[in-house]
Amino acid sequence: MALVKLTPGSNKVEEDILKFLQAEGVDKGKITKWMLPVYVAFVDDIPKTSVGKYDKIAVRKRMEEFVSKAKKVRLA
Repeated sequence: MALVKLTPGSNKVEEDILKFLQAEGVDKGKITKWMLPVYVAFVDDIPKTSVGKYDKIAVRKRMEEFVSKAKKVRLA
């Protein structure tokens, strides 16, 4: 699952995120196809630690909230 925080005024949808990851990641050899997320969740904030890194522990604690916002996506 990918957690995505959109910039204000952005009108992207889940499929746009997957297309971007395909074009910029898989097609350029930066990631493999199996790394593409099955679910994409748009969130208001992604928890970070005091030094600005993503807080994996806080994300795990809020996982039910994120899963409820997630949408299953596939490339056409």
